[in-house]
This record gives sequence, structure tokens and C-alpha cells, in this order.
Amino acid sequence: MTQRTANTQLQSVDVLEMSAEDAGALGVGDGDWVRLQSRHGGIRLPVRVSPRVRCGELFTTFHDPSLFVNRVTSPVRDRYVHAPEYKLTAVRVCRD
Repeated sequence: MTQRTANTQLQSVDVLEMSAEDAGALGVGDGDWVRLQSRHGGIRLPVRVSPRVRCGELFTTFHDPSLFVNRVTSPVRDRYVHAPEYKLTAVRVCRD
């Protein structure tokens, strides 16, 4: 999503959703900024502690093109439709 649709009315800014357990272990809470790093790249995002996300998993949106969340995802593409693989990317989260 690149702020060209009405989806920004649902989620106006990109956040990194994480479980309360993971946030507690990292020492962060809602609104704190973290660095999300993969072997492909890194970005900074604010945290949202969420009961929707299981311990050990993360979720983020792709609204703001200036953040370029895609830089942390894998360059692997589906061989038929060439869609990027967004769902499986190992990352490290650090307090910023």
C-alpha cells in the first residue's frame, strides 16, 4: 500500500505489531520506536502491542512509501505471478 487508496483511513501510519510478551522482553511499549533488521535491509517503526500477534511473530503494514517496508522482505518471488514473499522473513528487533 502506498497511500494511494482509502486504506489509510483504516491505518494511517505504519506500525510494528508485536505480542505483549515480546514487547516486555525487549522493554518497549506502544509508541516506542524500534529498528527492524533482516539480512535484506532495515527500517525504523513505532511499536503497537497487540493481542492479535503471537509471541515470536511480528506484523506490519505497508502504507508509507517513505518507510519502504519492502526493504526488509525477501527478494524471492512466486514463480507464476511474481508476487513477493512477504510472510516469511527472519528479522531482529532492537530498541531504537
